[in-house]
Amino acid sequence: MEILMGVALTGLVFVGSVAMFGDMRLKMQEHQLESAARHFMADCRKVQQNNMYVIANDKIDGKEVVNQLLILAEYDKEYYDINTDVVSFENDQRISFSDMGCKGVYFGWYNEVIRFSALGSVGNSTYIVLKHRDNEDLQLTLNLQPVTGRIEIENN
Repeated sequence: MEILMGVALTGLVFVGSVAMFGDMRLKMQEHQLESAARHFMADCRKVQQNNMYVIANDKIDGKEVVNQLLILAEYDKEYYDINTDVVSFENDQRISFSDMGCKGVYFGWYNEVIRFSALGSVGNSTYIVLKHRDNEDLQLTLNLQPVTGRIEIENN
């Protein structure tokens, strides 16, 4: 009887710890996704500000510069901070979510260049979906709004 009680108590502790671990893992994934979204938003704001500064100063090396962010293909965790109208992967800064501690986060389906105007706005309303590789149901949508250039996180 004592052995059965010991096995039952051990089983209950094990089941409780597994449930707690699963909840902690989900919270960690949610935190990674939100952290990646905030990093990406900060990079977008940096590009917006750089673009406004460059155009306000009229030129760099005699050429007008259009700043942009290039987002790579589906299931890629990387994007580029590009400071010219010409895409040059050698000179542009590659940014990886995994380098920011946001392991497993990637762009859900977006593969396009985002261009910011001199006022820091995007031409059209743009939605960017970030997903977590370990939990496909877990995703966030970033909304880049036209005219204002604001970026908002929308929970799905």
